[in-house]
Amino acid sequence: MNLIQILTNENPVIINILAFIVSALEGLLFCNFFSILLNIKPTKKQKYIFMAIISITGGISNLLENNIINDLINLLPFLLSLHLLFHQNIKNSFLALVCTYLCSFISEYISGNILMFLLKCKFSDFVTIPLNYILSIVLIYGIFIILTILFKNIKHKKMQMFSIKNTIIVNLILGIFMMIFESYLLSVYRDSIPFRLTLAILIISLIYFSISMYSIVRTNALEKTKEDLENEKLYNKTLTLLHDNIRCFKHDFNNIVQAIGGYISLNDMDGLKKYYNNLLEECTITNNLNVLNPETINNPSVYSLLTNKYYLATQKNIKMTFSIFADLSKIDSNMYELSRILGILLDNAIEAAEESNEKIIEIELKSDQKKILFTISNSCKDSNISTTKIFEKGYSTKNRNSGIGLWKVHKILSKNTKLDLFTTVNENMFSQQLSIYY
Repeated sequence: MNLIQILTNENPVIINILAFIVSALEGLLFCNFFSILLNIKPTKKQKYIFMAIISITGGISNLLENNIINDLINLLPFLLSLHLLFHQNIKNSFLALVCTYLCSFISEYISGNILMFLLKCKFSDFVTIPLNYILSIVLIYGIFIILTILFKNIKHKKMQMFSIKNTIIVNLILGIFMMIFESYLLSVYRDSIPFRLTLAILIISLIYFSISMYSIVRTNALEKTKEDLENEKLYNKTLTLLHDNIRCFKHDFNNIVQAIGGYISLNDMDGLKKYYNNLLEECTITNNLNVLNPETINNPSVYSLLTNKYYLATQKNIKMTFSIFADLSKIDSNMYELSRILGILLDNAIEAAEESNEKIIEIELKSDQKKILFTISNSCKDSNISTTKIFEKGYSTKNRNSGIGLWKVHKILSKNTKLDLFTTVNENMFSQQLSIYY
C-alpha cells in the first residue's frame, strides 16, 4: 500500500498518532489566545508544559468514545493548568476556558461546513481518513489564528463598543433573537415537545430577559457614578493644592506687604517690578488651579486629561497656563479619538517645553457658533521645525522619540470630518490649533 492509499483510506492508527502532534499545536494556539485575553506573558517553560498537557489529554480523548468523560478529559486539565500553572483565579480561568473553546468551536464549525461542501463528504470522514483529517486541522487552525489576530487588534485598540454597558446591550439583543428562535421551534414542534419543557424554556427566557434589562439600567448608573467619582478625585486633588497655596499666601501676606513697602520707601522701582513679577507668577499658579474644575472644563474626558497633564507638567517645572472661554459640553465628536489626539499633543508639548529654556505651555479654549478652538502653545529650543514633516511616520525632532505620535494624529484627522489641525511655529513658540466642529 503506497502513501496515497494510506492517507485516503480509513486508518485509525495514523489518526491517533496525528492527534498527539496536533494537540500540541492546539495547546500553543490556545495559550496565545488566552494570554491576549488575560493580559499575561507566559514563560517558555509554562508554554511547553501546557502544550505537553494538552497533547497528552487530546491524544487520550481521541482514543475514547465521544461522551462526557471525553469532554472532562479535555476541559479539566485546561482549567487546572490556568489556575495552577498560570496562577489565574477561578473567574479568569473559567473566562479563558469558555472564550477559548468558543473560538475553537466557531473555527471547527466554519471549516467543517466549508470542507463538507467542497469535498462532498461526511463529517465522520474527517476523523477516520488521515488526508481529510489533516486538511480539516489546517483549515481549523488557520481560522483560529485569524480570529486570534482580530481579537488582538480589537483589544489593543480598546474600542468603546466593548464597554460593559454595550456588551450587556449586545447580550440582550442576542437574547431576544434566542427567544424568537425558541418561539419558532416551540410553535413548529409543539406536538412533540412536552408541555413542562416548553413552560420551563419560556420561564427561563423571561427571567433572562428581565435580568438583562435590570443589568443595563444598573450598569448605566454604575458607570455614571464611577465617572463622577473619578472627576471628584481629580477635583479634590486640585482643591487641596489650591487650599495649600492660599494658606501659604495668607501666611506670607504681612511679609509681602512689608517687602512692597520697603521697595516704595527706597523708591526702588526696578526692584519693585522684579518683586511684582515673582508675586504675579505665584498668583498665576493659584488662578490656574481655580480654572481646573469640572464646572469650567465641563467635559469629563477633557477635564481628566488636562488635570493629569497639568500635574505632570508641574513635576517637570513647566509653567502651564489656561484660558477657558468655551462650553465643552457641546462637543459631539468621537471622544475616544479626540482624547487620543489631545493626549499626543499635550505629551509632545510637555516634552518640548521641558527641553526649552522658558518651560512654558499655554492652553486656550474658545468657541464660536461653528466650532471650539483648542490651542496648545509651548516653548521650544528650536524654531526651525517643519510643520509638514512632523506628521510623517518615523520623523521626530527628539532622539528618544519614535516619531509615531503626530503620524497617528494625522491618520485620525484624515478620517474625521469634525476635527481639523493647524500648526505654526513663531519665535520659539510651537502652536497646535485643533478645531472641533459641532
